[in-house]
Parts: sequence; structure tokens; C-alpha cells
Amino acid sequence: MKTYGTTIRKIRLHKGYSQKEIYTGVISKAYAIEFEKGHHDMTVSLFMEVLHRLNLDFSELDYIHNGYLNVPLSENYHLFELAANAGDIQHLKRQLTTLEDARSIGDHLLKAQVNLTIIRLENEGKITPNLFPQEDVMLITRYLLNLDSWTLDELSLFGNCCLYFPFETRQLLMESATASLSKYEGYHLYDDLMSGLLINFISGALKEHQLKATTVYLSLLEKISRNPLKAFQREIYLFFKGILSILSGDQKTGEAECRSIIRHYKRLGYELQYANMTDYLADILEEMRSD
Repeated sequence: MKTYGTTIRKIRLHKGYSQKEIYTGVISKAYAIEFEKGHHDMTVSLFMEVLHRLNLDFSELDYIHNGYLNVPLSENYHLFELAANAGDIQHLKRQLTTLEDARSIGDHLLKAQVNLTIIRLENEGKITPNLFPQEDVMLITRYLLNLDSWTLDELSLFGNCCLYFPFETRQLLMESATASLSKYEGYHLYDDLMSGLLINFISGALKEHQLKATTVYLSLLEKISRNPLKAFQREIYLFFKGILSILSGDQKTGEAECRSIIRHYKRLGYELQYANMTDYLADILEEMRSD
């Protein structure tokens, strides 16, 4: 465990608690003094009791302890996310070089993600199965399929890579992902995590005209988006609902719904989302004309 004693002391003093109020019945006075100097740790159960008495959540403590910054568990993965989100191919290629001697399963999985992301970006975001090295896709697939239960790390891995899998594999993994994530329903990040998975999956399912699967997972996104604080998810839900209407034969209603959402993003100044939705709708309409 990190030595949080010095940070605990600062918080305790700021809140006006004495050592007696926080540590009586937990640890001795002498141990408490050394703990707050950063010289000692304590068991998790005792540590959680101290946090309870301070009315403090561990995630907030860690945030304060790290200088009011969110520090990622993996610096390499954090750098990958930053470069991928920025479309920085050169940085990703440099990172791929550093991962050439990967030994741990985590590094092998990251190496595969970096390589797949470079190829996607070099092909202007197109997701065509034959573009991507099967050894990378299969490494991630086998890893996820062999899990009995997923944690947030695996859920993030699937969310980032789901569009690289064939639809049948994607749907099978999606069932495992949503089942695992349902255990986190009381967790404060649940809505964001679940909606992220759903948005990625539905986006691909609609492109492949998998209307039955879309309907199932769209209903889950609709449930999350009922919360007024989830306006972004609500608009994505309505956009996908419009696309589903187009593919189901009601192009006039569906296109009007989609264009309404697109105009709203334009008014809000969300240029990237505006461009992505415009292109997505254009691709769907082009497919309909071709059919």
C-alpha cells in the first residue's frame, strides 16, 4: 500500500479532528504518530476504518495524495490513450518500438492495441477486417474469451478494440462484458462505462445492419440516458434510434431525427462530434441508395 500517512494528517488537521478521535480503537497513539509521519502502513481493514472516521472516500484520498491529479495505473497505457485520442501516429509508432521486447501479458496486449490503432488511423478510421493483423486481434480475443469475470481493465480493453472483431465474436464478448459490468451498477462510474461500451457496439452493429442486436443494446442505452445528467448519452441514443429507423424502412423520420441531433452539435460547437455524425449518416444513406 502507498504510505498515505502524511496526507491523512493534513486532511485530519484541516477537518479539525484530533488523533484520539480518528485512531482510538484502531491503532495505538505511538503507531498513529509514526503512521502520520509516513513511517508505517496499516492493514486495509484498519485503513478503511480511518477513512470512515474522516468521512473520506479512498478515491478522493488518492486524488489529494497525488497533488489533486488523476494518476493512471499504467503510464504506458495513459500515453497510448492520449496519442490515440489525438490521432498522433508518430507517437504511437515510437511507443510500439518501446514495446518490441514486451514480456508481460499486459505489455503484449498494449502492443497489439497500439499496432491496431496505428493501422486504423493510417486508413482514416476505416474498420475493415482484412486490414488488421490477425495475430493481434486473436491475442486480444483469446485473452477476453478465457476470462471467467471481467474487471474494469478488461472492459476498457474490449471497448477500445471491439470494432476489430468479427461481429459474431463481438456479440459474444459483448454478452460477457455487459454481464460483468452489471455487477458495477452501484459504482459511480457505471453509467459512463456502460454507455461507452454500448455506443461502440451499437455503432458497429448498425453499420453491419444487425438490427436485432442493435435493438437489444439500444434499449440499455435508453435506460441510462433517462438521467437528465446524461444528456450526451441521450442525444447519441436518439441519433442511433434515427439510424435504426432509416435501416428499418422509415428514412424520412429517421433522417430528420439524425439531422436534428447533428444541427444541435453544430450549435454547441462540438466540431469533431458534428463531423463524425455527419459522416456516419452520409455512409448509411449512401448504402441505402446503393441497395
